[in-house]
Amino acid sequence: MADGEIEDVVRRTDPGRWLASRLVSNPQDRADLLTLYAFDAELDRAIQVTSSPLTAELRLTWWFEALEEIAGEGSVRAHPLAQQLCELVRRRRLPIDLLQDLIEGRIATLGMAQLDEERALAWADAVGGSGAVLAALTLGAGEAAPNARAAGRLMGVGALLRRGVIGPPTLASSIGRISKDAKTSARRLPVQAFPSVAAAALVKDQIRGRRPSELAQRVRLLWASVRGAV
Repeated sequence: MADGEIEDVVRRTDPGRWLASRLVSNPQDRADLLTLYAFDAELDRAIQVTSSPLTAELRLTWWFEALEEIAGEGSVRAHPLAQQLCELVRRRRLPIDLLQDLIEGRIATLGMAQLDEERALAWADAVGGSGAVLAALTLGAGEAAPNARAAGRLMGVGALLRRGVIGPPTLASSIGRISKDAKTSARRLPVQAFPSVAAAALVKDQIRGRRPSELAQRVRLLWASVRGAV
């Protein structure tokens, strides 16, 4: 996939994280981040293109097997995104188990039209949390990367709200703690890795049912970046 094609996919499917990626000044770092987000979007597409949980699981299993190939030293199946992901993972030495979390978290909730609090938080941690740690590693956070997990969990909650599989009342008892943890841990990331969690600053609007303009979101992300807080 060409860089422009990857960017189009991320911009269409995950506008919040796409906007946050604009905060990354280094072109290679930004391209790597978008490749990671495009993989996440492809896992979503594997579920959305079918109404059958079994078919969706087979599609996700295909990617699980691709990750096993990427973890090795040999060739990887001839799929454009799989090839680009392989190059990224091997060059950045990204942990395969965190990439597998993105798949396993989705498989655990296949066929569920609505999620209760326990399942929603498990999904948000596996998909959002692990995804944010991977993004932080991609942006050079090193040993500080696990601090991205709490903000990633909050972004995962935002994704679930956006998809309509939970409503704000589902997490009424825990959203305050999740938000506080996100704010505290995001401050522990190095400056260059902050864009990996910046989109968490947009979740408050989702919780309140607001739909700010793209310009308003850009301003909020820029202010979050200046403050180093979500």
